[in-house]
Amino acid sequence: MAANMKKLLCILLAASFGLTITGCGSNEQPSSAAQNSSSSHEVVISSTAESPSSQKTDTVEPSSSRTTPASSSPERKTVSVIIPPGFTVQKIAARMEANDVCSADDFIRAVNEGDFSEFPLVRQIDNLDKRCYRLEGYLFPDTYEFYTDSSAESVIRKILQNTEAKINGKYSYSGLSTDQIITLASLIQAESGDGEERYNISSVLHNRLKENMPLQLDAPVIYLEALAPADTQKYKIWYNTRNPEGYECPGLPVGAICSPSAKCLDAAVNPVESNWLFFHSDSQGVYHFQTEEEWKAAQANATE
Repeated sequence: MAANMKKLLCILLAASFGLTITGCGSNEQPSSAAQNSSSSHEVVISSTAESPSSQKTDTVEPSSSRTTPASSSPERKTVSVIIPPGFTVQKIAARMEANDVCSADDFIRAVNEGDFSEFPLVRQIDNLDKRCYRLEGYLFPDTYEFYTDSSAESVIRKILQNTEAKINGKYSYSGLSTDQIITLASLIQAESGDGEERYNISSVLHNRLKENMPLQLDAPVIYLEALAPADTQKYKIWYNTRNPEGYECPGLPVGAICSPSAKCLDAAVNPVESNWLFFHSDSQGVYHFQTEEEWKAAQANATE
């Protein structure tokens, strides 16, 4: 009887103070409610610098390992940033700054000084000291989402994660390393874009490499000219393929000159079968491919 009276007294007291009697764990919010609350604080701003091309691959979402801002924290904004095929490190850095992701200077500094050796593709680069930008060619062209005001290192790591997924183990050609394939693809990209002639250009470059002929391309020279004058002189011995006498790159440049697309990577490992050793484009943008005999005949006709 005494026990029943105590229980009744507790219930009456609880009712009078408006209390609710609950079980253990009642102070935890449902996980789904917490997720819905956090998602309402994300503001996505699309990049207006360039609309996605029909060639773009799947958008890479912001890392799921990020810490979700609390409801009382300032809103964290994300921006969509496109890295088009053929962009160089310099252009990518400028685009990151234009979209408030990180400063261009910080991005370039991280490219050249950051430790990204956890990525297998980066670990296999063995001539970093000879490259204008250590990660040139390894920032895969795609559409990415980043938080604004991010660290340059975190931005580059996110891009490299995508590069590993899109390139590592996907392309091979007898006698060429993955790094050389990326370099060759970047030359094809710079010379042709994603046009159908890329497989023909690939054939010319492969044939010249097999014949130990200098590539004599304009694209690496143009790449060098975008650097500061001192750097142009410093790196020309490893990149300038037009005048190989006394230089150290009678074949491929020491590294890539831009970020090649998947199409150009495919062209680099699947050249058409031909005996072409020369190519050029005319004033109408039409490409012409020639064997050595055809080229000599054309040169003779031009001098008559």
